[in-house]
Amino acid sequence: MKKYFPFFVIFILVSLHFYSNYNFLKKGVDYGGTDKINHLINRIEIHNGIKKALSSHISGRERYLQIYNLLHQPGTWPPMIYLVSFFISSVLNKGTFIVEMSNIFYVALLILGVYLLGKK
Repeated sequence: MKKYFPFFVIFILVSLHFYSNYNFLKKGVDYGGTDKINHLINRIEIHNGIKKALSSHISGRERYLQIYNLLHQPGTWPPMIYLVSFFISSVLNKGTFIVEMSNIFYVALLILGVYLLGKK
């Protein structure tokens, strides 16, 4: 039991973050800046570009280069954010609310990483 207690605490922390994030987004709270809309526009353009590259009849190297160039446009967020949002929106196909909730993936990694770092 003692062995699994830290992972239980991590699960509780991630669950509480998920719940509070869900309620925050459900209320539609917006701070008014342009960062959110710019990210949404970039995400939609990159999502459509990746779908187009994956469905086109080009070689694997050219397909990889198209996707790489899409993800590394100047002024966009780090590529992993767009890959995770692409994967989630492709699999669940539920719109932008689900993609906004995808930050739970990063929070879980962060909390687990801090625990593992502190354990050493």
